[in-house]
This record gives sequence, C-alpha cells and structure tokens, in this order.
Amino acid sequence: MINYDIVVIGGGPAGASAAFTLAKHNFNVCLIDKKVFPRDKLCGAMLTKRSKKIFSEVFAQDWNSVMQGQSASVKFYDKHSLASHVENYTEFNLTYRIDFDSYLLKLAKEAGAETILGQKISSIDYSLKRIVLTDKREISYKYLIGCDGVYSFVVRTLLGKKTDYKRLSFALEIEVAKQDVNYNPDCPEIFFGIVPWGYAWIFPKGEMLTVGIGSVEVQGKELLAVFKSFMNDRFGSVPEGQISGHHIPAGDYLKEPGKGDVLLCGDAVGFVDPLTGEGLAYAMQSGYLAARAIIMDSFSTETLSALDIYKRKLGVITRNIRLSNYLKLLVLPEIMEPVFLKSLPRSKSISRLYVDLLSDEIDYRKFFNLVMLKLVKNAPRLLKLLKETGTKTDGK
Repeated sequence: MINYDIVVIGGGPAGASAAFTLAKHNFNVCLIDKKVFPRDKLCGAMLTKRSKKIFSEVFAQDWNSVMQGQSASVKFYDKHSLASHVENYTEFNLTYRIDFDSYLLKLAKEAGAETILGQKISSIDYSLKRIVLTDKREISYKYLIGCDGVYSFVVRTLLGKKTDYKRLSFALEIEVAKQDVNYNPDCPEIFFGIVPWGYAWIFPKGEMLTVGIGSVEVQGKELLAVFKSFMNDRFGSVPEGQISGHHIPAGDYLKEPGKGDVLLCGDAVGFVDPLTGEGLAYAMQSGYLAARAIIMDSFSTETLSALDIYKRKLGVITRNIRLSNYLKLLVLPEIMEPVFLKSLPRSKSISRLYVDLLSDEIDYRKFFNLVMLKLVKNAPRLLKLLKETGTKTDGK
C-alpha cells in the first residue's frame, strides 16, 4: 500500500494546478493519469487574458516557451462574410495542448508532486479511501481530487452519474499546414452561422492552423459533414489529416462538485463557458481552488469541510457560467443568431464588449447588464430584424 495525503486523478490543467499548489505547500501528493505525457488533446487552445491571469496566480511562472503565437485582434464572421474585426485591442495567446499540459505537469513535478502515468484506475473504494490501479498497485489517500475530464471515472463511480451526451457539446478539430491550404490569417477567426447552436474557428499557430467546429445540437456524422463543407468553402478543398472529435461540457455543471473528501474539478464538473467555449481558465482555477480548500481544511479548527469551503470558493466560476447560459440564448438560437450577426458590424461596442469579456476586462454580470441595456435601447430595430428573419425562415 502506498500512502498519500492527496491523490489527484487526471493530469490536465485542473489536475496539474491542484497538484502544483498542494506540493508547494508541502503536502504528500500524487497525480495519476491513464496517459503518458506528452499527450495531445482536442482543444482550440486560444488562451485569453483571463487564462493568463489565472495561470500567473496559480503558477507564478512565465508561459512564453509553450506559446505558438500571440494576437491583439480577432475577426468574427457571418458564415464566410466578415461581420466584425476587433483590431489591436487585447491579447490572445495561442498554443497546443500537447505542449501546454506537459509544461504544467512539469511544473507540478518540480514543485514536488509525484506522478503515476500510463495507468488506469481499476477501482476506487471511497469508504476505505483506497485506489487500485490496473497494475494491481494499491494507493490510499486522505483527500481525492477528480480532474479526469468529461468522461470522468470518478464522477461515474462516486455519484453514479452516467454521461448524458445530449447535454454535451461535440467538437471536431484538425491541424492543417498553412502552405497546404494557401491560407494565412493574421489573427484568430470565429465563424457564426455555420452550424446551429455552435460556431467554427480557425486559429493561426506558427506555420499551422487549428481548425475546428462545435455544436450542442449537431453531432457525429452530421457535424462531420458540416465541418468538411466549411473547410471546402474556406480552403477550396478538405485538407488531408486526422479529424479528431470529443464531447465538451455545455454549461450544464454539477451543482454538487464532490462528496465527502472527494472534490471534482474542470471538465469533470462541467466548468466550460457555454458561450465562449473557454474551459482552460476554469480548469486551472477550479484545481487551484480545490487545493486551497484542502489546505484550509487541514489547518482549520472550524467545522467546515474541504468540500464546503470549495463550494463557497466556486461561486467565482458558477456565477459566470450561469450568466453565460442566459447569454447564449441571445446569440446561438437559430432565430436570434441572424439578429446578433447583423448587429455585430453595426456596433463596434458589442464586439468589443465580447472581447472584453474574454479578456477578463469586464465581468459576466457587467457584460450581461450592458448587453441587455443595448437590447432595450435598440428594441425597435431588433424587432424589425426578428421580423425579417422570421419572414425569411417562413419562406424557406
């Protein structure tokens, strides 16, 4: 039997953030992941200023060594027509998950966290606080942090919850060489109107492009067909290469982020912004907050448990996701999307507000209030646009 204070399951940004924070505070912590790192993962990996702020808070390190580029601009498209171009306004950092995750795991190991990689969990006895690996090793813990993604083994065995794919988004992605498609965008590009309840993206990274599409409503082969049509329209052909697919939480997060001495973080809880798709910032932040809750519980004489402390701290994340769930109803539904896209180029303030939200220059509540205020002020024009949209829909 190998004994640890804390076991972290999952070596992505949430797990690495938790393990790093606990190791820096001299806890005996072990991180377990079924994959051997470096390992790749589907992700647009465009990191906003919010992500950078949280990364700096957690790791107090520089991340330039694993960045593939930076942009101060972003373009929004209505299908393939440019709707808005926000120029020289903010900071978007572009990376690959294979590099970023490996870097965070390296920082956790350098802080003193032990790792067991390439081993799946065979079973977890939550009453005895005992883990059995597929190689038969047994590990005990005082606290367990589950950061093992959207298909979480910890969530399934701890809470008895099966993955409800209908409540998840599905994304497809491919890496393409710029020279192969003769396409060299000068900044990240986001495409609305391509797929219901979703969007597509093209992110430039050095000599490569990360091209992807995601939707709540359209999945599987149907989404693949839409994705190939999008690339054919944009590049003139469908590029060769492996198209990867993965489910992503869509704002439906767990209201109870754990049980007993088990805390859940990142995608395992569903901490992904349903409007922007941002998940890396919340993964790092939730891993850090879970670690801080355990540290406080270990040294506190109060009756609050680590889980109680963690739930209180999570308000900074759950408030944002709740408001984002309301905001997506103003942007993504088929009847509202054309209105949003028509108003985007006419109002630089709307697109800049969206970028301010991504950059953490304004919080979600302020963004929500400002958007609602604009909707009220522009109600007559928006009603006219809605009427035009409805007429076109009826005439299909």
